[in-house]
Amino acid sequence: MSAKLKTHFAPAERSGKAEIARQVRDVSSSSLVSGLLETAAGLLAVLNRRRQILALNHALLAALRVRDPEAVLGLRPGEAIRCVHARDMAAGCGTGKFCASCGAAIAIVSSLKKRRPVDQKCILTVAGGGETRDLCFRVKAHPFRVRKEPFLLLFLQDISEEERRAELERAFFHDLKNVVMGIQGASQLMAKGTGAGMADWPQQIGRMASRLQAEIAIQQSLSRGTPGRYAPRIEAIRAGDLLA
Repeated sequence: MSAKLKTHFAPAERSGKAEIARQVRDVSSSSLVSGLLETAAGLLAVLNRRRQILALNHALLAALRVRDPEAVLGLRPGEAIRCVHARDMAAGCGTGKFCASCGAAIAIVSSLKKRRPVDQKCILTVAGGGETRDLCFRVKAHPFRVRKEPFLLLFLQDISEEERRAELERAFFHDLKNVVMGIQGASQLMAKGTGAGMADWPQQIGRMASRLQAEIAIQQSLSRGTPGRYAPRIEAIRAGDLLA
């Protein structure tokens, strides 16, 4: 029946319970895999060639808030992480329309096909606790073999906070550059002593300097907090005031 399932990206077929159980025993018997699961920093999972989870380390279990590892065995990564698109298609994670642009899906499929390590960045929306949130992972898929059968090591590094801070910095420096250019332009015109409205230029420079000070204060405040966890304060505002 799985062969009839549709997919927009990765193969839809899954291994059955008996095959999963046999593969779990095989990878568990590998001292290399056991050592990696015990010592590797970060989030680590072992997948079969159909992208199903066979083993995972304690860090990933904690991140998934799963106490019983057997609860996620046989699932695909997006299903375990609760990606909002993991159930878009009946075949599950990797087969939906959005999966073709998912960094994790691309890394896994490419690594299995090319038989070499593949790195990608993955941004996804996950559901849990009655809400959704955006996460960003650095993903590395590394193929290996046990008894000549192909498997995959999937390394995940959560870089969500790092990406949010980088986005805040980009916005800050963009605004900062605009204000500085405005001050510089007004100062040059004042130095030449030409142009209409010269009397207003000092006030304009003062306003831009105040805006510059406010931008710096905002950035300092944001830097002290945790990006992505700010509570918005909604207020009514006149369109004319906004334009001014």
